[in-house]
Formats: sequence, structure tokens, C-alpha cells
Amino acid sequence: MSLSGHRMKQERCAGLPVLSQNSLPDHSVLATARLVPAWLHGAFTVRGNYSEGLQRHCFSPRATLVFVRSRKEVQLKSFAFTLAATLALLAGHAMALDKPTGEPILTITGAVSQPNDGTRAVFDAKMLDALPGRDAKMETPWTQGNVEFTGPLLREVLKAAGARGSKLIVKALNDYSAEVPMEDVDKLDTMLADRMNGEVMNVRDKGPLMLVYPFDLDKSIFNEKYFGRSVWQIEEIEVVP
Repeated sequence: MSLSGHRMKQERCAGLPVLSQNSLPDHSVLATARLVPAWLHGAFTVRGNYSEGLQRHCFSPRATLVFVRSRKEVQLKSFAFTLAATLALLAGHAMALDKPTGEPILTITGAVSQPNDGTRAVFDAKMLDALPGRDAKMETPWTQGNVEFTGPLLREVLKAAGARGSKLIVKALNDYSAEVPMEDVDKLDTMLADRMNGEVMNVRDKGPLMLVYPFDLDKSIFNEKYFGRSVWQIEEIEVVP
């Protein structure tokens, strides 16, 4: 079916061309190929009584006209576009890292795309607790028996900061540092533990943060190479481009 098959006249509506029709079949209505809400771009306006079928439409000159089979299809197309636009707006908002409301305990520097303090991403305990993490009971060379560690996954912390690079340099309060490859972030459930046996880790207990490898999940990493990367009393992580 083409537009030439119907009597149509052009009017003006809110400064935009208007196409009016009187002879469309009951099961067809006029719509656009791109249903862009007017509140987003002002590209077009749609007017009409949905219960009777749309009788008049206002489109921008660059809009494409198509026929759809039913009012339900128009509503579904409009809903799908509005949902996609809303999700895009929410995704953009989610990318912004909030500023800490408490005392900062971790700073991410270097290749950070979502900073909240100049060029750095700064986290307090509440922000870290809100990130996906894990609880794990394991033995380590520095503790006696099975100890339960709790904290956010390292990759989730970096993701929140928009941090991505070739490697990490994890720095402790006492100036000790260790180089950690991105492979340990991507392939292992390495966490930044902030609790031990349910208690907040203080500096005396290797806090406020400790890089804990998943020794409970993979016995092959229980060796000196990973022990050397298990920094405690962490205050900063530098992301090397």
C-alpha cells in the first residue's frame, strides 16, 4: 500500500509539516520508521485518537513514512524506542562515579576514565561494600587455620572507576608495592578484602584493604608468585596504561 492510494492533504502543525488522511482502512494507521519522542529531539509530534486510529500526524521533513498494520504495532514500536532511549540515559548516568561521603580508604590513579576527585577515583568503605564481591574461607600463609575474607572483587572496583590498563601497581601504607598483571583481574576472583571473619580490618589486621587471591578455588596459585602479589594495608592502586 502506498501513500498515493489515499487522499491526503498537507497542513501545518507547530511549525512542522502535517499529513492528514481520511480514507485509511480501519486496520491500518500511519506511523514513522523512526519513532523519536518529541521530548528528546523535537523531531516530530504525533496527534490523534488512538481508540479510533491515528487520523493526523506531524512529522519533521526528514521523517520516513511507513504503514503499520495495527495500533498495537505503533504502540510497541513507540515503547521499544522509548525504552531504548531511557536505558541509554540511565547507562550514561550509571557511568558517573559518586563522591565518597565517608573517609576515603582507596585511591585509583593512572588510566581512570570515571574519576570523582580530579583525575583520581576515590572510594570510601560504603562505596566498596556496594560493589559485587565474595565471601571466602581459606588458608593463607599469614593467618592461622581457615579464615573468612569478605570484600569487593578487584575487577568490579576497577570497572566502577572506569580503569583499564596493561597492569596494576598495588601500593601499601608502608610504601611496599607489587605489580599485578591484568590477567589476575580478568581470570581470577581476586578481591580487595575489607573484612576478616566478619570484622572490619584495621591497619593492625592488614587493613584497611588486602588483595586476597582465590586460594580456596584454585590450589595451583598457592605459591610464592601469588603470595608476593598479595599486598595488605593497601591505600592506592595505580593503573598503568
